[in-house]
Amino acid sequence: MNLLVDKASGFLWACRMLFGHDSVLFIAFFGSAGSHFDLHWHTHDEYVVVVAGSLALRLGARDHDLKTGSYVVISGELKHSWTVPEGEEDAIILVRRGGTADFHFVEDRFTSKTLEPAYRLEAYGR
Repeated sequence: MNLLVDKASGFLWACRMLFGHDSVLFIAFFGSAGSHFDLHWHTHDEYVVVVAGSLALRLGARDHDLKTGSYVVISGELKHSWTVPEGEEDAIILVRRGGTADFHFVEDRFTSKTLEPAYRLEAYGR
């Protein structure tokens, strides 16, 4: 189990990655209201199910409210970010990616902070 805690944003990231020949599967835990995972994109498509809680998903230029049971397909190279809405509890998502476990972070409209590359790599056990 790999664990990242970003105390500045209140974000807790715990993931367990299972690698296949052409995909990766992992679980992500978002702790506490207001937790935010910065704007980023991946090379390959992502298939996400909200297992518990509620999340606000910024997908391209649109915002979406997701709750337990919601399913979303995020196209490769589409910029997106995750936020636990104020007043909500922890949230958990199950993600399958149709390729490598790459994360490309970009400047986010919610914060000027981005994670340093070495910190990201360490966080994902790479």
